[in-house]
Amino acid sequence: MKKRRLETRDLPKVNRRSLADGRLIDVNAGVKGKFSLRREKMDWKIIIIAALVSGLLSVIISDVRYRMHEKYLRKLKTLKDFAANRYDVLGEDFTRALNEIFIVFSDSKKVKQALKKYHEHIVSPARSSALDEQYLIELFKSMCKDIKIKTSDFTDSFFLTPFNVKKQKKDL
Repeated sequence: MKKRRLETRDLPKVNRRSLADGRLIDVNAGVKGKFSLRREKMDWKIIIIAALVSGLLSVIISDVRYRMHEKYLRKLKTLKDFAANRYDVLGEDFTRALNEIFIVFSDSKKVKQALKKYHEHIVSPARSSALDEQYLIELFKSMCKDIKIKTSDFTDSFFLTPFNVKKQKKDL
């Protein structure tokens, strides 16, 4: 049996008008030539719940992304202070940045381990400058890696020797 497409001319005049009103045409499979019209009802409860859930979900996602960004900015600021003041490792600003690390990078296991090694070495009576530098480089690199700054392009001396144009000018 060949299926035929339902067209508005097949319906009585009254039913043609109802098609424009949003009614659906449902062909009863068992009854030949009879059509049933039903109004598609919108379930307002589902629409309201969907709107509320989507709004709530977008607020939650936006809040999570904001917190992640703020955490990244705090880490970046601490790393900038650490790098900017490395010319005077005994100075107040470098010490302040160093003391911030365990709070700001508290969620990074590698940074905490590097900081712990550096701290244990600094307070140790059998301290050597070669290990000072090595632990400082490890700490520097672990902080950079935590905030996804590529360190492989730079040598270890780059991390230890800060730029100081004034000092170099005086030497000339």
